[in-house]
Amino acid sequence: MKTTKIYLSTLLSMVMIVSVSSLIGGCEKDDDNGGESSLYQKLGERTGIDKAVEKSILAIASDPALTPFFEVVLVDEGGSGPGLDALKENIADFVDASSGGPATYNGLSMEAAHAPTNPRMANVDNITNEVFDAFLNAMIQGAKDAGISDESILTEYRNLLEQSRNAIV
Repeated sequence: MKTTKIYLSTLLSMVMIVSVSSLIGGCEKDDDNGGESSLYQKLGERTGIDKAVEKSILAIASDPALTPFFEVVLVDEGGSGPGLDALKENIADFVDASSGGPATYNGLSMEAAHAPTNPRMANVDNITNEVFDAFLNAMIQGAKDAGISDESILTEYRNLLEQSRNAIV
């Protein structure tokens, strides 16, 4: 009888330890940010980023201040050709990789992508801070149109994109 009580007590202790460990482990976030979600996660991971980029391209295409800089791509096969697809993929990869996601950005550096020697870059000499601000606004509008409404996330996203200003302007 005494052996049975010890056995049951030990078994109950082990079950409690395993249960508490599972409960604590289940509450932890699986990231390297001290428990805080990465911007990648806040944007909805790759699915959310792709949707935000798609909506941003629509915002860019409807902004007369921006269309001259993207006309080569926007008119590419009626706005659905390989150049536009590559632009979307490059922007999404850039945002994914820069925001803590698993993607690798393999596109041109921001300097090279916006250089006069890039045949797909129109009117590069006219990129001003005002134009870059319009681009940022289009990117944020695209994120909003994709369903991202939290202002702190949008601010973090804008700050991430802002980091490339000096390389582009």
